[in-house]
Amino acid sequence: MAAKKHENGLTHKQEAFCLAYIQLGEGHGNASVAYRMAYNVGDRTKPATIHRCAHELLQNPIVIARIKELQADAAKNVGLTVEKVLRSLVEAIDFDPRKLYHEDGRLKAVHELDADTASVLAGIEVVEMAGGAKIGGDAGIEHVPMYTKKLKWLDKNTARDQAMKHFGLYKRDNEQRKPDEKPFDQDEAARVIAFMLASAAKKHEKKQPV
Repeated sequence: MAAKKHENGLTHKQEAFCLAYIQLGEGHGNASVAYRMAYNVGDRTKPATIHRCAHELLQNPIVIARIKELQADAAKNVGLTVEKVLRSLVEAIDFDPRKLYHEDGRLKAVHELDADTASVLAGIEVVEMAGGAKIGGDAGIEHVPMYTKKLKWLDKNTARDQAMKHFGLYKRDNEQRKPDEKPFDQDEAARVIAFMLASAAKKHEKKQPV
């Protein structure tokens, strides 16, 4: 008996696969996990079989179209647009760490940061350290804790790499290379130069009078 079709032309299990794949994301191995979830695969099924079946689903034009549709809906629901993604990459690339400090060198509090600077922060860590002593009159000596802050911001190289991929610059550069062009090999070049020098030295020795 033929499997029942979903309203979009997929079987219910194919639709379940698309939904699971979107929830898991496009990470390595997630297609196989989504296949297990959608098709209720048992432990006896070989991983290679699951991988092959998941790969075949991702080659199905209807499945691909449904995944793209779900991705677009998910992005729309959270207000994510291509413009926002590109703007965040530009902010990461152009970020100036001097904007984290006041003119006198004091680190700004989080609420003092402008929106662009705050958006590139990847983490803030506050560490309490052994403090100094403060004399407080009748209260005697009071130990005051000291704190140090560690700020981490988005990596510029990663942002540049993502921007390069978005604009297809890596692909364009590879297409411009000649088919037989090979990347420069420093070790191979050193061996060739050493061989040439040794050959030249032998020729010079033969020319020397006895």
